Amino acid sequence: MKETVRFEKVIPNISGVPLKINEGQSDFHVEKGMQLCGSHLHGEIELLYIFSGYFGTRLANGYEYTAKPGDVVCINSNVVHATFAADAGNMKYGLIQFKADAFTKNRHSYDSYLNIVRGAMGKQIEIFSDCEINSYCKFLFDTAKEAEPSRMLYLTSGIYGIMASLYKCGFFADECEEIDRKKIKKLTPALEYISESYKEDISLSDVCEKAGMSNYYFCRLFKNTLKIGFTDYLNAVRIYHASEMLTESDKSVLEVALDSGFSSVSYFNRVFKSIKNCSPSEYRSFSKEAVKIQNNTSGN
Repeated sequence: MKETVRFEKVIPNISGVPLKINEGQSDFHVEKGMQLCGSHLHGEIELLYIFSGYFGTRLANGYEYTAKPGDVVCINSNVVHATFAADAGNMKYGLIQFKADAFTKNRHSYDSYLNIVRGAMGKQIEIFSDCEINSYCKFLFDTAKEAEPSRMLYLTSGIYGIMASLYKCGFFADECEEIDRKKIKKLTPALEYISESYKEDISLSDVCEKAGMSNYYFCRLFKNTLKIGFTDYLNAVRIYHASEMLTESDKSVLEVALDSGFSSVSYFNRVFKSIKNCSPSEYRSFSKEAVKIQNNTSGN
């Protein structure tokens, strides 16, 4: 029987900072394979610092990862995952959860395009050992115990340090700092055309004509600037809009596939799963549950 995936509503517990920190209690005994948390997802980036024991993480695709004492498990936002004890013994771990966009501000007019790129890129999970991310986590655990007023600034600086480290190691692409504004300006007619016509049968030649470039030059500039190929970007735009339809409408998966520009529902399903790590039907279920939880919380 397939395990039910639940949406986790993360509630910040640090005054003045959109951040949840829990250093964990004293060591507790676990048996190998013991479930710590069932399959779930949340909109926050999650970092788990392993103080003792061997910590296992399982993704929806069945891949398993093991972290040892001193390691940090970093799980990206909206990734379905479950956790378990990878070995018997004593265990203790702490967690840090935050939304990346809560610590950033829009700086360029092309952010809407670049957010789509970011959503199609990046890693689902990575385990860090003996690097600056581990030090930042320990810094945050210690700082969370301190009194105001300096605590808020120190915690914010710690999150910025973690985000900078994640950008640097390629966990997700730095879509704001690394992209050349002049190159983006050259590509803007093509990006606008894709944004307006994603439902249509868009060809590379059509886009190149809008940009006023040869196919070869356009593909080279596009990939070098956005760090993603034209086809992958087009698919990311279509999946972005498909995700909204799955959440906000009652259209069938076939209707959503066609209305977002895919000519084949099987190809749509395959591309959707490669980007979202779940099927369109599962995503609809997760998203509607998330909206329900958010509405219930807002109404209280």
